[in-house]
Amino acid sequence: MEKTILQKILSFFSLPTYTISPESFVAQFQGIDKVSLKPISISNPTSHFTRIKYLANQIKKIEAVDKNSHRVLLDNSPALEVRITRTNGKRTIFFFDTMYIENGHVYGIKSRLMNLYGNLPVAEIAKVEIQNGRKRFRYDK
Repeated sequence: MEKTILQKILSFFSLPTYTISPESFVAQFQGIDKVSLKPISISNPTSHFTRIKYLANQIKKIEAVDKNSHRVLLDNSPALEVRITRTNGKRTIFFFDTMYIENGHVYGIKSRLMNLYGNLPVAEIAKVEIQNGRKRFRYDK
């Protein structure tokens, strides 16, 4: 089926989304809990003079699958966002580098600028999607 011009334009600007099975997601976070998080500092895209400091996981790469079912390894970055769809259909979005699993729950930061945290039960994860949100967050060197 031929794409319309609008569909072609939207696909040009859309962000590539990758999927991770709930089982693979949990396995890749094995050993990542609150105690294993390390302090980190990133650039603040709204002000060049301030830094955002928070605790981050030390995962270097995350394994996912692209839309053609090819395995990809994504580098951890402060711009990676994870969208988790729960079994009830509700979605929660976290920044990947802030996530950890502890006591059967996934924890993470939803908004760094407003310090908004969240969590959800691992047993309720139906689907995990990850993408580079293209936010201008950069790790300090």
